[in-house]
Amino acid sequence: MKATQQTWIKVISGCVLLVMAAGCVTCKSSGGFASNMSRTDPQPRTTAEVYLSEAASLEEMHKYEQAIAFCTRAVEVDPGFATAYAARGNALRAFGKLQEAIADYTKVIELNPQDAEAYYNRGSVLNTIGKPAEAVADFTQAVKIQPQNNGKAYNNRGIAFESMGKHAEAVADFTQAIHVNPQNAQAYYNRGTSLSLLGLYPDAVADFDRVIELKADFHGNVYNNRGVALNALGRYSEAITDFNRAIGGNVGGFQAYEFRGQAFEKLGQHKRAAADFSVVIKMAPGYAEGYRERARVYELFGKHAEAQTDLAKAKSLGR
Repeated sequence: MKATQQTWIKVISGCVLLVMAAGCVTCKSSGGFASNMSRTDPQPRTTAEVYLSEAASLEEMHKYEQAIAFCTRAVEVDPGFATAYAARGNALRAFGKLQEAIADYTKVIELNPQDAEAYYNRGSVLNTIGKPAEAVADFTQAVKIQPQNNGKAYNNRGIAFESMGKHAEAVADFTQAIHVNPQNAQAYYNRGTSLSLLGLYPDAVADFDRVIELKADFHGNVYNNRGVALNALGRYSEAITDFNRAIGGNVGGFQAYEFRGQAFEKLGQHKRAAADFSVVIKMAPGYAEGYRERARVYELFGKHAEAQTDLAKAKSLGR
């Protein structure tokens, strides 16, 4: 069964954290889809494996509801067939039935407490539904069972730590993921974002540089995040170049314009700054700070009446 992949983008303090949860870990082993993995007795399960193979074919075609039905037939024939529960959990997850997916991964763990993939998959879903502490526990167990070559668990545990505001712990896990795979662009990207949130901007820029070297720019988000770090370092011209790339790639939202406007302002290019803050206001008319920022630069090139109008609007928004 193919691994599915889900991507979530979360804006934190001006940085875009790309969460690359490596989807559902496949149930497929080196011996084939319906292998002897996780069986609780030595008896052949030919009928259950036939159902499971059909489920795999359906999942390949993204026919998740039908795949779920065939996985259910497999576990009805063989209630101890852990691989079928894992496969159904993956299909349920892809179909958006996350609580049911958690139940199936839990069943796999009951049948085989040493199944690192089941802990990993359950942890990934728990993270998705906003239970990062429980996700951390599952990823920790996955790493404990399979300490080698488990960069995906370190990466996703780092994501869970980040969502809990534990930036230093997140950095440690992303670093471990990089140790497992020095070509892991996801881990460099996520570590760079966490380093920015810790105020360690030179290190963050280095990580974002590495992501770009690996040619994995995650649709331009890396340029937005590197621009934020460069802005914080006072490297405004370089930051503007990065924000131009982010805006050109339709990423960063109104914040990319806001940060670029701030960089223009720092360079004394007040009219360009005002133009960017105007875009911010157009994209987010309820964002009071956009009006305040435009008012500030309006004052700098003599548009006093317009500045007062913007300040009044910001005040009326009440935040």
